Amino acid sequence: MRLPVVVLGASGHAKMIIEVQEENSSVVIHGCTSPDSAKMPEFACPLLGTDEIPPDILGCGVKHAFEVIGDNRIRFQAMRAVMELGFGLVRAVSRRAVVSLRAGIGRGAAIIPGAKEIDAID
Repeated sequence: MRLPVVVLGASGHAKMIIEVQEENSSVVIHGCTSPDSAKMPEFACPLLGTDEIPPDILGCGVKHAFEVIGDNRIRFQAMRAVMELGFGLVRAVSRRAVVSLRAGIGRGAAIIPGAKEIDAID
């Protein structure tokens, strides 16, 4: 059974995360939210409403999310709030990225297509 996930946000970054998650056969995108209902762009997944609806989404049985706010500080706060609601956070790791087998990838992390490790600079 595929894990239903909601993408919290509707930016260009959200589009990339949706693409990455579509590569993952264990995840299905339930839909996404937008900070502003008047500015909901067209997406390949359903737009569920504004960023105010995560409690309703959780009530429908979707228990996992991915937050796509660009500002790291604000995203961290939003991720904490979403986890306090009861959501689990998922990773978005592209099959087209090069990642060490020894790398630890935390919840909420995104590794997009074409990403690769580089040698450390001394």
